[in-house]
Amino acid sequence: MIPFPKIANIESRELSNGAKIHVIRGGLQPVVRIDIVFPAGPFFSNKAGVAKAVNVLIGDGTKHHSQEYLAEKFDFFATTIWQNTTDTCASTNFTALDKHVPSILPFIEEIIKEPSFNEEPLEIYLDSEKQNHQVS
Repeated sequence: MIPFPKIANIESRELSNGAKIHVIRGGLQPVVRIDIVFPAGPFFSNKAGVAKAVNVLIGDGTKHHSQEYLAEKFDFFATTIWQNTTDTCASTNFTALDKHVPSILPFIEEIIKEPSFNEEPLEIYLDSEKQNHQVS
């Protein structure tokens, strides 16, 4: 049996707004991964597909910046963004060089707090999901 590796130096704290922060120092590389995790999915809602749709569309721009503008900024700052949805949670994840974190944090905050949820990307997403269900 392969032993489960011990994770050393986990720093945990709770912010004044109740958000929990866990920091795991994982090596010498100057890379930061930020995972923002929300309780979501069929475990928390009887509306099928809503958590996945919201999580996919959250990266499609904000009230202040288009998806293209954000993609350009993340590209400039060597930042990746991806989303994941399970039965119990939805996460939006970012990876960047630590030196760029102060530059990208305002964009991350804007994506989470002020997504635009425009009609056109929603229609494209819904059409795509319908096609996927017809194929499978």
